[in-house]
Amino acid sequence: MKYFTPVFMLVLTVFFSTSCVSDINNSKLNINIDNIQQSEMLKLINSNDDITLYKLGSQIMEKSGFLNKNEQGYGYYAIALKNSKDSAPNKLIIGLLNGLTVFTLSLIGIPTDLQEFDITAYLYIFDSTGTMIKVYKNANTFRKLSGLYYGQDPDIKASKYYSILFKGILEQINIQYEEINYLLRKTGPITIENTQPARMKITEFFRLNKI
Repeated sequence: MKYFTPVFMLVLTVFFSTSCVSDINNSKLNINIDNIQQSEMLKLINSNDDITLYKLGSQIMEKSGFLNKNEQGYGYYAIALKNSKDSAPNKLIIGLLNGLTVFTLSLIGIPTDLQEFDITAYLYIFDSTGTMIKVYKNANTFRKLSGLYYGQDPDIKASKYYSILFKGILEQINIQYEEINYLLRKTGPITIENTQPARMKITEFFRLNKI
């Protein structure tokens, strides 16, 4: 009996420290696009105001080698991320097993939580006046276990899924680049005169069209 309390406290500590899957933290995402063909689309400038989204956008569009860095800019791009989580159907079984054993099974590898994430990737293209000419959307779902040997953080898995979603979007852009270039050329390149009005228009667009 004298050993019961320490063991029980250990089990409770393990449970509370590993029980729940956390939310996706955009600042911890690492989106990498591999083996993507360089686009023939005219150069776009990153217009994300949010620092995290600006960094992720640069990884997707420039660091991947997708955009030609040496051309004159003819428009802007911006990315957006959306995600939500809900309990996966199998979570009930996990809860029942752990409840019947006072979570001692978590010590030998039974997870304590199972969450399902719905994630969506967006990429917007604006011309040099700040008018949106294209929007691309790609979505998927994944599940994340939580427990002593699984961790709570879904960001690594989310990074892989977002990378796949954005790669799919870039492949769509490569198919439609001629149409995009036509629309960009209609308003001409980015200039000193049209930069500030265009930026303000893009900021207003996202203020009125929140994800």
